[in-house]
Amino acid sequence: MALKASHLTFFLVMAGQALAAAEPAPSTKGAQVGSEAMQIHVDHGRLTVKLEGIPLETVLKEIGRRAGIEIAILGPLTKNTSMEFRDLPLAEGLRKLLRGFGWALLQAGSAPQSGALEKVIVVPGGERAGFDQGASGPKGERTLAQAVTALLEREQVKTLLDVYLHGSSARARRDAFRGLLGAVQLEDLELLIELLEDQSVQPAEWEAALAPLSGVIRTEERWFILRSLQSQVAREQMVKTLESHVTYKRRAEAKR
Repeated sequence: MALKASHLTFFLVMAGQALAAAEPAPSTKGAQVGSEAMQIHVDHGRLTVKLEGIPLETVLKEIGRRAGIEIAILGPLTKNTSMEFRDLPLAEGLRKLLRGFGWALLQAGSAPQSGALEKVIVVPGGERAGFDQGASGPKGERTLAQAVTALLEREQVKTLLDVYLHGSSARARRDAFRGLLGAVQLEDLELLIELLEDQSVQPAEWEAALAPLSGVIRTEERWFILRSLQSQVAREQMVKTLESHVTYKRRAEAKR
């Protein structure tokens, strides 16, 4: 079975096995801003908001400015939000605000409780990456290498993949993993599941398909991924993880 562009998602959800140190996060400052429609209070890592029809991008940027953290929004974010909560941990509050989007929260330190929040990456739902963007030839007939190269040109994918590969904490890598899955189309995740269940794919095909990621994946990571691809037990575990995420995404989309 020849690998095709529709199978590209695999390389976004399998490539993260490396750890690296993170830079220290900026200190959090207490501050409040707002009118009747937008009230935001940040103090010692705690967040309180009262919002009525405020653009989410405005809210996130204001929280970032007041908390001293970087907010990176990878694409148009047009949603307005109405929400109210009090005195939540900053990371928990941001997760509530970002429900329904791909995102990653980066903290300093090697454990979730050891470092302050330093950066938030947001992938708007309307900017999901598809396998038909950028590569030549009709969809399904391009080489996998062409599809990988095209998708890695998308800033949202490169940023989240870098966090997934090199995030300093398990929480940051887990958030980036969810962000990557949220950044691709549901049907492509289902195609990936079919591929992982296909016993006819040869090791050489997997190895060739990893070539476009050579600038991102180190030699030892590549070896680990290839070993996982050749293990039926590992593939079955990947399928379970992806099936769980597909079910979650279908339920979330049904509620919209």
